[in-house]
Amino acid sequence: MSATSSIFALISAIILTNVFWENSAMNTLFRSVFYSDIHDANDERDYNDFTLTLPIASEDGVSIVDGAISVKGEYSLYPVCDGVVSKVERASDGTYTITLKHSESFLSVIEGLDLVYFTVGEEINRHLPVGFVKNIAKVYLYNGENLLTDYAAIENSIIFNE
Repeated sequence: MSATSSIFALISAIILTNVFWENSAMNTLFRSVFYSDIHDANDERDYNDFTLTLPIASEDGVSIVDGAISVKGEYSLYPVCDGVVSKVERASDGTYTITLKHSESFLSVIEGLDLVYFTVGEEINRHLPVGFVKNIAKVYLYNGENLLTDYAAIENSIIFNE
């Protein structure tokens, strides 16, 4: 068998394997290189699996009442952790509400923003602001449909009570 025939046989085997075996090593490699949508797999983490931070760098101007993190003043607001923008809505008063999906079960909602920096589907990073507030904004944390209320702010971190 010549070198050309061997190469042809090898390439044919790789192509046939990729066509008929969806999770082959080559298919997995090609998907990871050329298909960057990391949100295909279900992210089953819940809110306890995240390191959460307050939406501003300081505890000044922040209060937590009945599960709502209120921010009073002019601030750029940050997400509590990394995620994806799943919804942006504009209220009748001209402010925005943005919903951020952090996993299949954990999401946060920020209402009262005067400016939103991202659109639906964009990935967000906890180190980049998602919007700007001039007066007051509120951040809510949800586990599925349930509003999370049993937490406190300690040194700019959100800590859940046990």
